[in-house]
Amino acid sequence: MPTVIDLFAGCGGLTAGFVRHGYTPVLAVEHNLHAAATYALNFGEAHTRWGDVAALDAVPQADVVIGGPPCQASPTWAASTSTTRATGCGGSSCASWRPPARRCS
Repeated sequence: MPTVIDLFAGCGGLTAGFVRHGYTPVLAVEHNLHAAATYALNFGEAHTRWGDVAALDAVPQADVVIGGPPCQASPTWAASTSTTRATGCGGSSCASWRPPARRCS
């Protein structure tokens, strides 16, 4: 059975899709306590970590790593369009975070 790690997991929306397609979550990390607790209720506590992704000391091997990092709105441009006012996202600070992409075998 393929495995998945979810970083910035929230309550597990991305994990839900992967589980639906046969993946088993082996690690989920979420900084928000309430979101992490919801994730744990949805998918189990054993692999759920509440805290900062950067503070992980060990990461299990997995077939896929997914994540939904938060978008940090910048007050300089946040009020510039109705889209960014409604969502808090869409400007240059959202584009500044680039996750590393690599294939692990």
